[in-house]
Order: sequence, then C-alpha cells, then structure tokens
Amino acid sequence: MNKYLKYPVVLKLFRAFPFKFFSNAYLSFFILSCFSCIEEEVGFDSLNYSGEDQVEIFVDGFISNESDFCRVKILKPMIGIKETFEFEPISSAQVSLLFKDKAIEFNYNDSLQSYESKSKVKGIPAIEYTLKIDLNDVNYTAKEQFPDFKENQIDMPFIRSELYDDDDGRVAQGNKYVELSIYEHNFGFNHFNIWQWVESNSSEIPLISLHDLLRISPFKVYSHKSTLPQGVFPGRFRSSGISGVPTDSVEIVQSFVSDEYREYLISVFNETNWRTSIFSTVAGNTKSNLSKGATGYFFALNARRYRTTLNELVQK
Repeated sequence: MNKYLKYPVVLKLFRAFPFKFFSNAYLSFFILSCFSCIEEEVGFDSLNYSGEDQVEIFVDGFISNESDFCRVKILKPMIGIKETFEFEPISSAQVSLLFKDKAIEFNYNDSLQSYESKSKVKGIPAIEYTLKIDLNDVNYTAKEQFPDFKENQIDMPFIRSELYDDDDGRVAQGNKYVELSIYEHNFGFNHFNIWQWVESNSSEIPLISLHDLLRISPFKVYSHKSTLPQGVFPGRFRSSGISGVPTDSVEIVQSFVSDEYREYLISVFNETNWRTSIFSTVAGNTKSNLSKGATGYFFALNARRYRTTLNELVQK
C-alpha cells in the first residue's frame, strides 16, 4: 500500500463518491477531517478518477485548553501515475497561529509529518484564534473562536450497564464483571460532546495528550443535542464499550467544540456513515473554515478529564 494511504480519514468517502462525473474543482469540498471516526483504509485504485484541474490543500489541526504544542497537518491530494489519488504531506509552508496581540510560529516535524508550534499553547474561552498558512504565494487562513465548557459533570452516553458473576472464568475470586455498552452516535442530550476514554486494570492511568488520544483512539462517541436529523436513516451505528471489574480505573475525556465545528462534523457524517442507507438524505458539501479553496478544519477543543472507577461510573 502506498505510504500516503496511512491517512484513512478521507478514504471511505472517496470510494463511494462518483468522481468521474465531477471536475477536480469540486473535490476539495469532499475531503474529510482526520478527526473523522472512519478508521478503515481503502485503496485509491478503485476510484477510477481522472482530471486535469488542480486540487486544493487539506488542513487538519486543533488547539485545546491543555497546555501543549499545537500541531497542524497539511496534505496535498495528487493524481498518481495510474490516475489514482495519493496524499502527500506538504513541508514547505509557513505556518503561524495568531491570537490577541501574539503570533506563534510553527516548524515542520518530519517524524510527525506535521507542523508543530515552537512553544506550547493553551486555548482561552471566547478568544478567536487564526491559523495562517503561506504556501506558494497564497495566504490561507482559518478562524475559530475557543468554546466555553458548558457543564461540569459526567454525562457519558453509555446505554446499558450489566454485572456478571464469575461464571465463565473472566474474573478471579468471585468478583463481578462490569460491561458498559456505548453507541457511536447518541441523540437528545443538552449539549454536543465528543467522548473518549482510557482504561486501566489498576489505579494508575498514564497521562495521554489530546493529540495522541485523538490519533490512537480506536473509537469516539458523539452525544448530539438534537434528534436524529430528518431524512437520515443510517444503515448502522457502530458501538463499543468499557468493561472490567468494578475497581478498574477509567479516564473519561469529554470535549466541547464550537457550533461551527459541530456543523462541520455533521456534514462529514452525512458524507460517510450516515449515508449508508438507500433511504438516507442526499449528501451535500462538507463545510470548512479554511479560506481560498483549502478544505478541512482547524478547530478548538475544550476538554475535561474525569478519573473514576467502573463501579462509580455505573452509579452516576
């Protein structure tokens, strides 16, 4: 598999989209964020797409409320020698982050194939952040206002909790076994949240940065503040879960995002796993906060971490 195919986030969409009926000029509207929950890798050989117009860049990155180095990935979709798509990391751009009266410059990190800020950044609610990218005499920008954290409680949308006796040898010494089932998309909540978690069979949970958690997490959960959108009939909703003995530790990460980024994610879902049924609504263009034809999203993430046990989590 081509080395650039390790960016799986855009591939499912490309496989389903009828590229041969569209010019490359429209392609940038359909590239998905690396924050997408689609994990499978798909070869570009099946796309059967050819065209001559230039395809714009794809940008993905975020700033959080945790003090850390900000990372931004910039990719260039390209037509390969067999008229298949390849995604090449761009290392020649000048990248900076502007807020208040400050400007933080970025360096390209070869090992991460991303741009990384020269100093750590901590997002501040209600402050507008502007990502600036200078590439080939073109100045791209993305503006995002840092969101407030709207509630301070664990409202994680697990839908079922069960306790099992040690009938099948899963737990030693007669302890109970806890299972929490969690669907990928959940509706009817007060706020839109993104949820992730880290499990441990001891009281010690390693601290994982939000950047690494988003990169390595196999599953993300979304709690929507509305009902299932009209006209959407997903073929299926994926599910996962948390399991272990009641004393096992778990860290819950609850993230708030802006309404604009939420709308972007909805447009991504409409193009991917909400488009799996023949009865689903006709998908539209994915949104973006990038200027001048670039696509993707630079977003802000206001996160809270809660460390608890499975037993305490069940009783909340």
